[in-house]
Amino acid sequence: MVLILLKVSAPRIYEKVAQFVEFWNLKTRMAGGRAFTAENDIHILTSGTITAVALGLDDQDCGIIQNINHLRSVQQQVVKQNGKKQETPGQTPFDFPNLPLSEQLWALHFLLDVVHKSLMSPSPKLYHMFNNLRPTMRKALALKNKLLKTQIVRAAERFSEPSDTHAPEPRTALESMIQREIAAARKARRPSKIHSEQMEEELYGYIVAGHDVTHAVVSYMTKYLAAYQNEQKTVRAALYDALAEAHTSSRQPQVNEIVNAKIPALDAYVKEVIRICTPTRFIGKEAAVDTVILGHRIPKGTMCFIQLHGPTYTEPGIPVNDTSRSDTSRKHTDIPADWADTPFAPEKFKPERWLRRRSNGEVVFDPNAGPFGSFSAGPRECFGKRLAYLELRIITALLVWNFEFLPLPSQLDSWEEDDSLLTKPTMTYVRLRKAI
Repeated sequence: MVLILLKVSAPRIYEKVAQFVEFWNLKTRMAGGRAFTAENDIHILTSGTITAVALGLDDQDCGIIQNINHLRSVQQQVVKQNGKKQETPGQTPFDFPNLPLSEQLWALHFLLDVVHKSLMSPSPKLYHMFNNLRPTMRKALALKNKLLKTQIVRAAERFSEPSDTHAPEPRTALESMIQREIAAARKARRPSKIHSEQMEEELYGYIVAGHDVTHAVVSYMTKYLAAYQNEQKTVRAALYDALAEAHTSSRQPQVNEIVNAKIPALDAYVKEVIRICTPTRFIGKEAAVDTVILGHRIPKGTMCFIQLHGPTYTEPGIPVNDTSRSDTSRKHTDIPADWADTPFAPEKFKPERWLRRRSNGEVVFDPNAGPFGSFSAGPRECFGKRLAYLELRIITALLVWNFEFLPLPSQLDSWEEDDSLLTKPTMTYVRLRKAI
């Protein structure tokens, strides 16, 4: 799995983020120091990366290149409509036109919005029953199903000839899924389920999770970059130091350099953003057997909700008598149980909490420095965890390498949040200046 991520996913992610840097370079020049909304831009970025990784969609289907070309074609008109550069940059946001999404991306975004709205409705079941009758909903489902079926057929063609010695290397997550299903079917001597509804739903779930979570985290990340200038400078300095040859040559770092370099400050920054604003605030687990948790009997079949944000993570924990804990819990002392018991207050944004100095003076990234539950844990932790870290590492590295995220005026710097399927900021603006 790790090899596939590095050989297949990383180059595709890097390609889309590099295109996105070009997109924001153009916007930065046009905005002239004024802020602009980033919400739709981040949608384009994260949908482009996940569909490229999952399905191998071409540039014309991902939207970033189309937005660059469209913006260039209307550049003079847009600048004129926004007026001259202000004496006090950033007070009034620069208004950029949004290019309509392709049908495929529109369908994916529309269906994501439907999931969010259903969770906010008094009866999600009734909402779906009536909403599924709407022409736009039927159109979105048809486009989504057509996209998945078409990509599955295309991917399956590469693995249609059974072979143990000359099997092609998978180029996308979908091809990896197909390869594993063919191998499992041959081993069990059963027909493969490549063209099953289950395959389509697993693939769609992979895309939805990969897009939505990354969009939320990147949205928060841009806000923290602007709000915490010293921490932003620390990450940039670490990047320029670790990738010194690229910096002195005034070129973009390549994907293998970003992926392979040891940059503790970068990893700590990504981890801290996810910790303090994890998009998924809780998960539900059904007890498979009768059990006892902290002295409370939990019957089999009980739905237990596990907080991934709040006490011990982002605020002081709730005191628990140690005798109520299980034997394995009492023996598990390698990770602090509460950030309040460390030098770093849980409610503070402190990326350095994830750094540790070794006896030889070397500073290293310590992913187990304290409680962290954003991807759950154990054998059933988020299956997209490695992909998420890889994607966020590349996105953060290239954005911080290329742009200074400047402080925002107060009217554009709201920290209010929207809660539905995930938690996201209600307002996401950026004010950028070229860093190199």
